Amino acid sequence: MPFPYLTATGPYKPFGIPAEKGEKFKGKLWCKTGLWRFKPDGSDVELLAWGLRNPYELEFNEDGELYASDNCMKEQG
Repeated sequence: MPFPYLTATGPYKPFGIPAEKGEKFKGKLWCKTGLWRFKPDGSDVELLAWGLRNPYELEFNEDGELYASDNCMKEQG
């Protein structure tokens, strides 16, 4: 089969394992990639977003909503 190989993969699952309909995933506070907010002394840690591979170009709009671009996809398979 020529590249790219077509493979069903679910979010937050190992490559090649599809998600079940209605399946939910419980988030973990200390994830590998995420956007965090905290005070300069390291207290009041708050997770703003997780599951991002390579976030960049962070921007807040007038309503305080955070926007982040995720730099490229990661080829698997």
